[in-house]
Amino acid sequence: METERDSGNLMHFVVFELDGQPFGVPVDQVEALTEGEGCEGMWCYDDQDIPVQSLARWIGLDPPEPLPSRVLVSRSGGTLHGFLVDTPRDIVSLAVEAIFALPVLVQRVLGATPLWGVGRCPHGLLPLVDLSRVECAAQEELL
Repeated sequence: METERDSGNLMHFVVFELDGQPFGVPVDQVEALTEGEGCEGMWCYDDQDIPVQSLARWIGLDPPEPLPSRVLVSRSGGTLHGFLVDTPRDIVSLAVEAIFALPVLVQRVLGATPLWGVGRCPHGLLPLVDLSRVECAAQEELL
């Protein structure tokens, strides 16, 4: 995963929950975190219709019922996408040395999910999500 490294050897992540489990997304991939409608499909953000999907479902978790109403808006390749997420928690800074890529075997089992690594932070292990992979996932669905 290529992402900008800020402050020398630190990377910054927005932390949110999916089904009670914290996950991190690089700050530079987050356009906004806002209240939504709690449904997948199209949603109006900043006077544009953007696709919204359950991030839990994309990662391979069962989406909670009812679906969360918070939308994490991300820009990938100039296109906005929305992801339904549970409770936002905070922003954490992790030393590059505390971030580990997923082993190849785990990557193969997970397939086309956006999970790319794990960060070690004071609260434990933080699964890391790459939202720029949404375009690859959308292309695979068309095949």
